[in-house]
Amino acid sequence: MNEISDKSDRAIINSDGSIGITCPLTHHGCQHDQKLVTSKEHYDSEQYQKSLATLAENISENETNHSDRNSISEEVANYLDKSQEQLLTILETTNELNEELQQINSNIVRLNNQQSNLEEDLNDITTGSSMQKLHIDGIFLNENVLKQDINAIQHQVQYENCQTKRQVLDGTNIWKISNP
Repeated sequence: MNEISDKSDRAIINSDGSIGITCPLTHHGCQHDQKLVTSKEHYDSEQYQKSLATLAENISENETNHSDRNSISEEVANYLDKSQEQLLTILETTNELNEELQQINSNIVRLNNQQSNLEEDLNDITTGSSMQKLHIDGIFLNENVLKQDINAIQHQVQYENCQTKRQVLDGTNIWKISNP
């Protein structure tokens, strides 16, 4: 009776009213129902033995598949470890490049400031140079005016000298007063 209660989930009632159980290897190819009293005969049957061999093969394949899975899992783990190492290397390289870019950016800002200062200095020098050129041009104009004035005075002195030579030198002075 205890045997029936342990197998009650597989218990069936046969057409002759006897109680039978479904073979536990039904999922592995055994298709016979058996009566409790003749279960030893069923276990010794060729079909049961083939089903048992099929189950053993399935278990062996599952273990092989499990070991294959373990092998694949190890390969995946190794691949992931290598990938992680590569990613860490790439991250380090990226960080180094980021630092270098920051240095380059600070150098660019510094050089832009220097360029602005140099441009301002150049503009100041250009402006100063232009003013000096204008000053020098003004001096040349004044020099030309003064040269013309000197030439005019020299001509007037020569004219006056000629006039005085024509007059008798008796000690008298002739003064000419002109209205300004």
